[in-house]
Amino acid sequence: MVLSGRKAKIKIFLTLILGLLFINGVYSSNGLRDSLKESFTAEIGVRELTGNNDGEKVEGYLNTCNLGEGYAWCAAFVNWNFIQVGIETGVKSPAWSPSWFTDTSKVVYNRDWTRDEIKSKAGQVFGLYFTSKGRVAHVGFIEYENRQNYYTVEGNTNAAGSREGDGVYRKIRPKQTVYIISDYVREQQEKEYEKEWRKSTIYQQSLTGTGGTSLVGKWGEIQNIWSWFIQN
Repeated sequence: MVLSGRKAKIKIFLTLILGLLFINGVYSSNGLRDSLKESFTAEIGVRELTGNNDGEKVEGYLNTCNLGEGYAWCAAFVNWNFIQVGIETGVKSPAWSPSWFTDTSKVVYNRDWTRDEIKSKAGQVFGLYFTSKGRVAHVGFIEYENRQNYYTVEGNTNAAGSREGDGVYRKIRPKQTVYIISDYVREQQEKEYEKEWRKSTIYQQSLTGTGGTSLVGKWGEIQNIWSWFIQN
């Protein structure tokens, strides 16, 4: 009977230990797609300095395409965010909106497909077609979707959804207005990123010893729990 009670205590103890590890994030993952989403949503609210494709942040976007202030920057905004999270897209002219859809292996939807063939994912790049230009002339990121709309984050737009706006906005685009979608976050990339992130996080937490999220901090919690079990 005593042995049975001790086994029960050990089982509860181990369950609590696993709970501590999961709740405090040792085994949580911060996937590549999530990191990309965090990057572009953090830019919402950026505005041009004088309304002429300028300002420190806007120029930073353009610089990733070897351009300076004054150029349209919706595609440069997309490029900047991929660079922030270390995704090499291979897009040869990243400031040119149509370039984000020239690699057909990356295209996951175009206007000739039925929408039943795709469920969008955060970080996919969408393109809007303008008949006046005869091409895709505005790009941005899909954040999420519902049945009717894509919820997007776009650079060089405005409250009205223009392709020549004054900042980074979150927009709602009816699905029928989106012409094409590409995806530059691949499954293997995500797996490799998660593996490296996990290794780095566990290693750093094992060293810091600060707070409940570190392994050192957790060991203190574990000792306290074990002491309580011994006493009871």
